[in-house]
Amino acid sequence: MNYIGKSYLQLNKEEKDYFIKLYYENTHLTVKQIGDALGLSKRCTMSIFKEYNINSKRKNRYTLDENYFEEINTQQKAYILGLIYADGYVGNEKFNNISLTQKEYKLLFEVKKELEFTGIIRLGNKGSFENSKPGYVLNFSSKKVANDLRKLGLYPKKSLTIDKIPNIRDELKRHFLRGYFDGDGSISKYIHKFKKANKEYSYVKGKMCIIATEKMLEDFIKTFNIEHYYISQSKTKEMKYIQIESKKELNRIYNLMYEDCCICNMTKKEKWDNLISAIM
Repeated sequence: MNYIGKSYLQLNKEEKDYFIKLYYENTHLTVKQIGDALGLSKRCTMSIFKEYNINSKRKNRYTLDENYFEEINTQQKAYILGLIYADGYVGNEKFNNISLTQKEYKLLFEVKKELEFTGIIRLGNKGSFENSKPGYVLNFSSKKVANDLRKLGLYPKKSLTIDKIPNIRDELKRHFLRGYFDGDGSISKYIHKFKKANKEYSYVKGKMCIIATEKMLEDFIKTFNIEHYYISQSKTKEMKYIQIESKKELNRIYNLMYEDCCICNMTKKEKWDNLISAIM
């Protein structure tokens, strides 16, 4: 291809596509170096980036499906949305950065594949608790993705103010719940002991917890017809826990979240499997 001396208006689509291909495949070269090698001016290369809606100021070069959250129409999208609601961050209009942190690398890798994200998953910093372990971080910047997520109710410091499930199709809300649970929920089992007629008895009990604002928990209760639960205060004034120990309720929620599911935190899913096997 002969680029020498051509202006932006003189380039055809094949030539522009080739320039973008070189940009993503040669991350060790600057935009100027690629442009100079092809004989393209800075003004010309910037015009190509603008046409292809590429932010050339990104620190890392990557691509992703910028339209992924434009319509929530699959269980994977609903699940990842729930995960971001619980464990993600969406910046304001100035920065448009999106970040998702998880302890399970495999789950973030599944999210990466869903988003068609070509960047890397980084090892994050260790948490502030004594026994906490470093997590994995998937982050990127996209004006389109950030705008779509803000339309779905996500914004900076959202965790203390979010008060309802986003407006998505009813049949997808259970997948959103699974994503939110995988981000901000826990499941455990314990031995309940009691005495009756001077005899000691014991049996396995389970407990599911989710932390959120009180209004968000109320929306979960209403949407998923949860009848047996109690709400308790967390260490943070604005946040509360919903705790469910009813065997019948736990079994129903387990089926609700995991029937036909194709993406989840497998560590938590295995804990659920073990609990259901023990109590049913």
